This record gives sequence, C-alpha cells and structure tokens, in this order.
Amino acid sequence: MVISLAVVLPDGTFAAPRPGPRSAVGPALHELFLGSEGGLGVVIGAVLRIHRLPESTVGRGLAFADLRAGLEAMRAVMQAGIRPLLLRLYDPEDAA
Repeated sequence: MVISLAVVLPDGTFAAPRPGPRSAVGPALHELFLGSEGGLGVVIGAVLRIHRLPESTVGRGLAFADLRAGLEAMRAVMQAGIRPLLLRLYDPEDAA
C-alpha cells in the first residue's frame, strides 16, 4: 500500500501527492501517477506500508454457468467475511 509519493512532473516541478481519507470523494491522485506509466510524472520516491507474506497460499479456478452466477458467488464470499487475495470474473469474450 502506497502511503506517499515523490514525483517529478513533466515541466520539472516536484509534487508529493498523498492519499486522501477513505471517505474522500474524487480521484486518488497518487493512484493516477502510479497507473500512468510515467506519462503524468516520474516517481522518484515512495513510502510503502508492507505486510508479511502468508506462510502459504492456495489458488483456485472456478467456472460458472453465467455472469450472474459468478457475481452471486463473489458476493457470497465477501459477505461471509472471507478475504481472498484475488477475485476475478471474466465474461465469455475475455475468457476466449
């Protein structure tokens, strides 16, 4: 998790966008810089929050009859309090 960034903008000026509170409305500026691949500015420093790696991980792939069934399964997982590392749902076009 990114706590703060140091960025040099295309005009050479320095910027330090910080994440806003979770309740904030609008774009998270630090995420724009992270996702711009250098187009909005060059990241020259970052403060990160790191977490220990789990002792083990388990991966699973599941197929569902349709998109609705997949969405319902994902909702049930999250409502059950399970916090998977990753949940992805592909429609038939993406999966082809």
